[in-house]
Amino acid sequence: MKNPWQVGWPQYVDGKTRLIASFDGISILSLRGFAIEPISTPGFAGIIELDSLTTDVSRSRALNADVTAILNLARNSIASRVIENLEEISKRNPMVNLIGFVATSQKGPGYLASQEAQIGSLEEIWENSSDSVLFSTLIDIVAQAWQVSPSALLQQPGWSHDDSHVFGRFVRK
Repeated sequence: MKNPWQVGWPQYVDGKTRLIASFDGISILSLRGFAIEPISTPGFAGIIELDSLTTDVSRSRALNADVTAILNLARNSIASRVIENLEEISKRNPMVNLIGFVATSQKGPGYLASQEAQIGSLEEIWENSSDSVLFSTLIDIVAQAWQVSPSALLQQPGWSHDDSHVFGRFVRK
């Protein structure tokens, strides 16, 4: 995996859990050192170690794994490091040249659930956009710079979804 991060790879470490910012979005769920199954972790790759977990009889599938709290802690933990990296990258490249980098971070099931073309606000066509670490950090940066709430940006109309692409732009009001 090529390292796209200039300042250092954003990562979250807590006990035996380690998640790195990654466009892959797949991690290994582990129970006391035994790998149980790969799970979706949008924006991260790594190992999530749990002390208690109910598995199926074959111990190859988790039955009650909720890693939402861990992913929220990880997102909050790496936000400042993501911002540092984006600032460093933007010093060397105009932001227009970074569209590919940002687009790469959006691969995954978030806005691909519907194969029908859609037009509307980003909130309507990509309900879980906040699960994308890089994208939600960019939303927060724009919101802070424009002194508006992130939800106000997500509610702006003019976004479209077609096949596996989301197009649109934010407008400062």
